[in-house]
Amino acid sequence: TTDGVQVLKCAGDQESLYAEFSPVTNADSYNVYVKGGQYNDFTKIDGQLVRLYKDGNNYYHRADAVGLKKGTYELKIVPVISGSEVSSKQGTVSDIAVVSYDRTGFAFSSIAGKNGAAPGAYNNDGTLKSNAHVIYLTNSNKSTVKATVAGTEYTGIAEITGAIKTKKTTDPYAIRIIGKVDYEGTVCSDMSKWYAMGCKEGSNITVEGIGSDATMYGGGVGFNKCTSVEVRNLGFIEWGKGNSDSDAVQFQGTEHVWVHDNDIFYGHKASGDQAKGDGSVDLKDDTKYMTVAYNHFWDSGKMSLCGMKSESGENYISYHHNWFDHSDSRHPRVRTMSVHVYNNYYDGNAKYGVGAAKDSNVFVEANYFRNCKDPMLSSQSGTDALGDGTFSGETGGVIKAYNNHIEGATSLIYANAGIGTQGATKAANASSFDAYLATTRNEIVADTYKSGTGHSYNNFDTKVDLGVTEDQIQTPEAAKETTMKYAGRVAGGDFTYTFDNSTADTSYAIDNNLSALLIAYTSKLVSVQEIGTQTQGGSQGSTEGGNENTGGNENTGGESGTTTPVTGTQSIYFNGSKVNQTGAFTANIGSYKKASDLGGTGLSLDGTTYDVAAKFDSSASISFTLSSSAKITIYMACKASGNKLNVGSSKIETTATGITKYELNLNAGSYTISKNSGELYIFLIVIE
Repeated sequence: TTDGVQVLKCAGDQESLYAEFSPVTNADSYNVYVKGGQYNDFTKIDGQLVRLYKDGNNYYHRADAVGLKKGTYELKIVPVISGSEVSSKQGTVSDIAVVSYDRTGFAFSSIAGKNGAAPGAYNNDGTLKSNAHVIYLTNSNKSTVKATVAGTEYTGIAEITGAIKTKKTTDPYAIRIIGKVDYEGTVCSDMSKWYAMGCKEGSNITVEGIGSDATMYGGGVGFNKCTSVEVRNLGFIEWGKGNSDSDAVQFQGTEHVWVHDNDIFYGHKASGDQAKGDGSVDLKDDTKYMTVAYNHFWDSGKMSLCGMKSESGENYISYHHNWFDHSDSRHPRVRTMSVHVYNNYYDGNAKYGVGAAKDSNVFVEANYFRNCKDPMLSSQSGTDALGDGTFSGETGGVIKAYNNHIEGATSLIYANAGIGTQGATKAANASSFDAYLATTRNEIVADTYKSGTGHSYNNFDTKVDLGVTEDQIQTPEAAKETTMKYAGRVAGGDFTYTFDNSTADTSYAIDNNLSALLIAYTSKLVSVQEIGTQTQGGSQGSTEGGNENTGGNENTGGESGTTTPVTGTQSIYFNGSKVNQTGAFTANIGSYKKASDLGGTGLSLDGTTYDVAAKFDSSASISFTLSSSAKITIYMACKASGNKLNVGSSKIETTATGITKYELNLNAGSYTISKNSGELYIFLIVIE
């Protein structure tokens, strides 16, 4: 710990900024303020956005301010000691540049019928919509988090998303994920088992991660017949753990969708072509008006299935600035729909890039292909017809290609251009080709150019609003740089891995080293500062949440309130409020009892009398963090034996009535004390 706030790292990002700073001696908590953009004065961010982390033996705090307009900001971090801000110990940072997200593609096109509005709970300027509800979700509160839907309060993320479905509310909801949230215990009862979070027939929903480590582990997110949905800044690991036929992100019959800035890793290993999991981002059953952008796909087996066989229209989907990092296939694989694929980075892809099937139309523009085996394929045409592709049985689609950088392709046949032209490896073939090569962006493809099964290109890209203008399209080289800078979670996320191009470019086998690291993944998160029921609204300091302090220690998936790690001997007692001068404990107590009300005279210990106790009902908790192993002593009263108190994953069972002393030896870690059963009252806690 330090005597005042020391900022270790601070940076602006896309509609957010963050700072990491050292713990301050004796601080109970921290108030973090931002100024700039939409805030003329310093405005406090939500306490839930302030967390404690441990990297090796080092503790540090992190605060993320989100929902910010583009602009220059100042940040102020003020420690709270003994319940009061201590401005003399504050830390400040100025000139923090915040940029906007790239809002282009069909999700923002006029044909989506939304007047250019961004999908989800945010406005186009990056700020929350004025009537937005914000829900903070962690691993330990996923079953206790509370939110109001259509005037009724619901508990648990499954009930909340289920209520959004049944009430069909149009109120915006921003569900903010903190740390690693495990699949277990978050299943929606009306969705397939694999969903860690699902919603049906809801509107204006954003599911977003906070910071660099927000991760859905063991499950994904799914939306069925929803409108206006955004999924951003999340990592997905081991998705499909409950059902191998599942995807990291899936949409069925959903429209006006934006999936961006996510890290999508391996899903749960299954047999056959699901060794790396099923689809990373799959669009089914007439999903339409969608943008998939700035995502980092880490060796995905099947990146994106774009359409089943039930689609009734062109649907209009965009893929841009995605980093296909040694992923194998389906970038995307398109059926029926009209799809714009632009400014993506194809980086060592062992099977193929864009695939067109079942009378689809795909405009492939200004992408960077590096060692992508077959950059473009059409079913039963060109490379596929020669037996070198991976399609079979379906009718073909047509791809129009323009201004792509292609190097290291194994097979690429253009209808109208021969060897050496933009990566072509074989002579032109007007009757059996992978793609038509346009010489100008707005060139019309004549209907004499047909796929091997007789489908001609519909030239949608010259007829409708693509949601992106020509001057917004980057060169392939610039797009590669932009994609590598911004694709994935904030600041590149908390997970790093370097592929060996000499083998990974051509292998589509699972990378066992990468797989082992992902399966063992854990967040460095120790605790979350403040989770509590508040109000709705669209500004900082105005949110909804549940009672966080019901978890265990971090090793069992829980987080406690933010505290200074315990060193030496620390204690907490009560006189109608918590008394703790060191900041070692975070207490959430609903009521207190005098010893006389409990039929006694209180606890006398070492010349001090403690005559007020904290009542431990289902909402009460006390949290703390141990920097090393220690003994905890709890002086507790109860009215019957056999009552139980949780201390992390351990339990204390009362053996007598009246005030009794109970001891436990604990390892280093983060702990929360909470009620298990019975009527319990705590007078004093000592850690030494």
